Amino acid sequence: MTVDIVYMDFMKAFDKVPHGHLLHKLQSLGIHHKIILWLQDFLNDRSEAVLYNNCISLSAKVRSGVPQGTVVGPSSFLTSVNDLPDEVSSMIYMFADDTKLYEGITQGCYAITRRAARRESALLRTPV
Repeated sequence: MTVDIVYMDFMKAFDKVPHGHLLHKLQSLGIHHKIILWLQDFLNDRSEAVLYNNCISLSAKVRSGVPQGTVVGPSSFLTSVNDLPDEVSSMIYMFADDTKLYEGITQGCYAITRRAARRESALLRTPV
């Protein structure tokens, strides 16, 4: 049997989770509004700067990403991708930001690759 396999690694995945998308998803999952407000407050008004060679850059507002090194960070990322298995018709394995899709070829060559490309395109269009 011939198998199509697609390996995906969400590059800088923890840095690219849109705050609005995450909050919208939590609301749609039925998370209590006080928890969503707390998380919104936790994510809002964050800024970052770079220190290099004893020089510090101007700070910039952070509009996406989950704070790494926090308890809430990994859970927030997983919440943002937890419905991916429901959206694909092939077998899927996920671990953190790594995903593997596989399927026996029955619809012609590269069927899974075409579907994965369409799904990735749809996932990048997120509500804010």
